[in-house]
Amino acid sequence: MRRRGAAAMLWAARLCAIASASDEVARSLTQLQSRDGRQQTQAARRLQDLSYEDPRAAARILEEGAAPHLVEVLTNGASLQAKVAAAGALVDVGGHGTSLRLEVTRAGAVEPAIALLDRDDDAAREVAAGLLVVAAPVARAAVVVPLVKMCGDTTSKASQIRAGNAAWALSRLADLPGLPLSMARAGAGEALKNALGAPRARRRAADAVTALAADEGVARELSDAGCGAALARALERTSATSDDMFSLVSALAVRLRCPTLRDGVELPRHRRDVPNAGPGRGRPPRRPERGEAAASCTSTGPRSGPRGIQKGGGACAVRPCNRQRRGAGTPAVPPRRRAAAGTVARRGRREG
Repeated sequence: MRRRGAAAMLWAARLCAIASASDEVARSLTQLQSRDGRQQTQAARRLQDLSYEDPRAAARILEEGAAPHLVEVLTNGASLQAKVAAAGALVDVGGHGTSLRLEVTRAGAVEPAIALLDRDDDAAREVAAGLLVVAAPVARAAVVVPLVKMCGDTTSKASQIRAGNAAWALSRLADLPGLPLSMARAGAGEALKNALGAPRARRRAADAVTALAADEGVARELSDAGCGAALARALERTSATSDDMFSLVSALAVRLRCPTLRDGVELPRHRRDVPNAGPGRGRPPRRPERGEAAASCTSTGPRSGPRGIQKGGGACAVRPCNRQRRGAGTPAVPPRRRAAAGTVARRGRREG
């Protein structure tokens, strides 16, 4: 009897929770249809909290018809916060299964998510990329084709920024199985080659190349499109102190590991057969101001050579001091030793 009573109480508590959740969903749907950005944001966040780590709640929210309302807020929301909250709710609602992904995609969430990538807000771009990750497994063409097209358009400054955002989204989608090959077949190689030549999209395009080239077949597609040569040109035009250098060097490392990305472009090599070619390229030039003597200005003392008088030799390199006028590399003699040498010479002349 006690067990039956406990089970009945537990079942009654579940029914109350379901009824309460249904009331919250209905109230949230009503607030989503308002024109107040604060109410839209609160309603979307409430739906996100209900569907977080609960597939049954997510399915119940979609059964109540929440997907079209969330997509409407994502498209024509009263504020950016409302759009971000609606995208986050769609991510949590649609991330629990294929049927839920299909429901979110059929509601039309892909196009406003791609439009949200253009906003100058990190949170908006992050949640938009997450929504594209949710929709991509069930709608590859609807996600990949617009992103590739956006990534290849670098005609203006604004379009270069959009191309960089699209390349970043492609790098996020590269972890999904089979999607990199779909990107390559949709023309991602040509688009990334154009993005690598745009200063405002170069870094994220290099990250996309790094992510996509992990697959050998995709790397071959990128090679045929000329991404290797574009990467080498971008590396030559980028300053060593620029923020883009790390991404370019990472993509270059992937290119060197993958022979199909080399594109016949040889990297500069150090030449060690040329004398005085500079540091790292053969024999470095002598610097008299640092005490490195020329080949004709060497001492006869021990451990001296054409590179200058080494440490532990019989003399040291000259430095212009004490009114001395000697060339660089001439052995310096202290003033007392010079005076003593003159005294000995005069004494020898007198005795002779």
